[in-house]
Amino acid sequence: MYGVCLSLVLTGCSGDESSPETETPGKDRRMAEERNMPFLGQVDNPRYKSQYMGKKLTTFADYLAAARDAQEKNAYYEAYQFARKAAALEDRSGEAHYIIGVGLCASAYGDEDEALAELKRAIDLGFEDGNLYEYMAKIYDGKKQYGEAVKALTRAIELRPTDIGLYGERAAMYVFTGDLKQAEKDYTRRIEMSDSRRSESLLIRGRFYEGQKRYEEALADYTAAVEHDLRETDELRARVGALVALGRRKEAVEDLDEIIERNPNDDDSIRTRGNLYFELGNLESALKDFSTAIQHSPDQDRLAYEARARVYDRLGRKDRAEADRKAAREIADAPAEKPIY
Repeated sequence: MYGVCLSLVLTGCSGDESSPETETPGKDRRMAEERNMPFLGQVDNPRYKSQYMGKKLTTFADYLAAARDAQEKNAYYEAYQFARKAAALEDRSGEAHYIIGVGLCASAYGDEDEALAELKRAIDLGFEDGNLYEYMAKIYDGKKQYGEAVKALTRAIELRPTDIGLYGERAAMYVFTGDLKQAEKDYTRRIEMSDSRRSESLLIRGRFYEGQKRYEEALADYTAAVEHDLRETDELRARVGALVALGRRKEAVEDLDEIIERNPNDDDSIRTRGNLYFELGNLESALKDFSTAIQHSPDQDRLAYEARARVYDRLGRKDRAEADRKAAREIADAPAEKPIY
């Protein structure tokens, strides 16, 4: 994510010299084009429109305001450049170093160690913001320093105590540290704080329980999520997994019936239901599901061919079983893409 360092020579501090808003060195222009990134020379860039584009900036306040504007528009490359100019004029601006750090962290050019140093510099200069600590946590996560990520997210929560997303992020870091009790507390706190996103929060904790093989608790969360939002199928899919893990295949089939009724071309669910029918001994229904999946993708669905072959074996139709296995092998041996001559 942060493997490419950003090395820029910014020209035009003031006076009649060109400014970074109107001129980008050729090397940086090529780097931006290669990564499909905007750069300040493109005043017509559709992804970044600003009152500061194409204007001559001279003071620290000008550059910092431009940096804030670019960051608010998620134009991190531009924000980085403006903030570097601001810091060159006033190096003790914590906010400027914060924006530099975010630019390095969020853009394709960023180096994680350099970004972390800038964020720490911002803190040393007295600037604190929940986003700053969230970015620090993101970097620590990438470096697999999960304990440091927890510390950063704890401070972010202190600054933004109503942000439910932060509790989910910290819970995930607690899982990596092995502190499952604290992870569960954060997932539960996220649910307690949720309103419109309650179903999402229940799903997240349910997946946590499922990862710990606590299937009954996962099932309870998935069921609550289904009852909270009857329009979505993600909750039903999750509940199918928990029901299967608990050996409750007939109930899982009922959920799959509803999913497939809403999405008749959902081949994954159709195959899953076919497998459950097979395990339940309902071979005709299994055969029908696998045949339906094959009809949807006759040249691609290797898994459906292999599954249907097992049904034919059970039914004693060896010729059909061998034909399906042959079709599955041909799909497996086929090149992913046809060569272009």
